[in-house]
Amino acid sequence: MNVKISNVQNLWAWNFSLNWDPTYVELVGKPMEGNFLSDVDQTLFIAPLLGNSTPGIGDILMSQNYVGATASGTLVTYKFKAIKTCVETDISLHDLALFAPSNASAGSGTNPRITPVSDSAIAKISLLLPGAPVADAGPNQIVPEGTPVVLNASRSVSSAGNATYTWTVNDVTQKQLQGITANYTFDIPGVYNVTLTLQDQYGTSLANVQIAVLDKTPPVAIIAYQNETVSQPIQIQAGQPITLDGSQSYDPENGTISLLTWDMGDHTELFRGITATHTYSDPGTYHVALTVFDASQNNSTTTVTVQVALPQGQTSRPTIAPSQSDFSGTNPIQVQASFDLPPSVLAILAVISAFVLVGSGFWLRKKT
Repeated sequence: MNVKISNVQNLWAWNFSLNWDPTYVELVGKPMEGNFLSDVDQTLFIAPLLGNSTPGIGDILMSQNYVGATASGTLVTYKFKAIKTCVETDISLHDLALFAPSNASAGSGTNPRITPVSDSAIAKISLLLPGAPVADAGPNQIVPEGTPVVLNASRSVSSAGNATYTWTVNDVTQKQLQGITANYTFDIPGVYNVTLTLQDQYGTSLANVQIAVLDKTPPVAIIAYQNETVSQPIQIQAGQPITLDGSQSYDPENGTISLLTWDMGDHTELFRGITATHTYSDPGTYHVALTVFDASQNNSTTTVTVQVALPQGQTSRPTIAPSQSDFSGTNPIQVQASFDLPPSVLAILAVISAFVLVGSGFWLRKKT
């Protein structure tokens, strides 16, 4: 296989990557430099190898006259060997970069880019030999539920002209689809094995593909109070415990509810569990939110309103108030206290009290 370039002006260097599928083709030996640049002057040819690619393969002129190659020619030659029958496999060229010579006064490393008409190319290889067919159902797939799946047998091998392709899908009931490609939609999450049967005049071949269907449907959250689904605001009194029940929540696809969380609407810590018991100390209107999660972490939330009133016969919230609200009234506040103090401390206190009383009397006399 030759990689050629056409109608280029003053080409100084090039590089690209080449990839192939080692299941079907194998590189024989190392890539060989073409003569397009080497006919101009001495070159540096770089061709690193991996099992299914030659990343960064390239060639550059080492000349000091800063004149590149013009016209058309071969950049590099590869030799491949087909190692397995196949209808079609690709050898792809990508990340092509072309460079012109740099100006002599600018020095190396300043080569301007040449913009190609196309910077990629694909060669298609097929190997068909008379003999038994080989079924290939394609790679395993992961898709969300309700998403059409494309079943593709184009990598299967049949050298006969009368091949039939049958897909057997076990989804609730067994179904069969016909064709090299077929579309099918799985509505229920799970892992499904789909069987491809390829049959032609030389025989029959089977292949399987696994389709993992992800759960994307959220569960349904339901709140019950006193064994009844809540549809109206719940009326309770302050200080009265309330128990809410989320056991009627469910997954529409018969999945598992893995977690229930409760927000009681009064900035207290979240509850976790099937039920939540809580006591509101203050009257008011509270919005309780139940969030349920299924095994795939899909979730949904529902809310109910809880209206909390004062206990019957109580017109206001109890408050703690001083025994006398107006300290300027005529009735003195009587305070009794008992101190268990040493005699010496009591004597000092008595002297201080006497001094305060005398001073007070003196101040009152002056005031009068």
